[in-house]
Amino acid sequence: MDGRNPDDIRPELLRYLADVRAHYAAYHNHKEATAWAATGLYLLLVAQLVKSLADKPPVSCAAKGVISVVVVVVASLFVMYLRRQFTVTRRASGYVGACFQLGSRLLSDPSYMPSRDELAPEVDEASWPPIQSRFSLPKVLISTSGTLANKALPNRRSLEALAYALILVGGSVPLLQLWLFCAN
Repeated sequence: MDGRNPDDIRPELLRYLADVRAHYAAYHNHKEATAWAATGLYLLLVAQLVKSLADKPPVSCAAKGVISVVVVVVASLFVMYLRRQFTVTRRASGYVGACFQLGSRLLSDPSYMPSRDELAPEVDEASWPPIQSRFSLPKVLISTSGTLANKALPNRRSLEALAYALILVGGSVPLLQLWLFCAN
């Protein structure tokens, strides 16, 4: 370290980990809520389109084509947005888990203290797209978070798949209604 007894920085390090954990827990919750709100908004838009199509007179083939393209483009934009939100949610969840793990290790093992190099800030190259504050995290936190994020990945993926399925099914309903039930 910098000439200080490692035990002197242990409380400081524990406070730092608690602060980082609180920051990324809030960030994780915000991104998760935003993703699900976007899914709900998309389903609301689709429901409005279905209602509008049911109330309108028959639609021409050209109009059907334009509406279909719009539905596909809007669905694609929502999927891209969800993908971004879920990606940064996974990273934030890894940071939160890493803070818990490192804090527990510091509390339970008096001989453990990360080296000066492990505490140096590093850019989290695995965090793409970039996540908020990714430049100010210690190397030990980044490496631990990557390991933890991969362990939780299957559970996260199934939850994310649900949102993508809702977008897919939601977008299919007006297309089916348009092409199968709207006469020329």
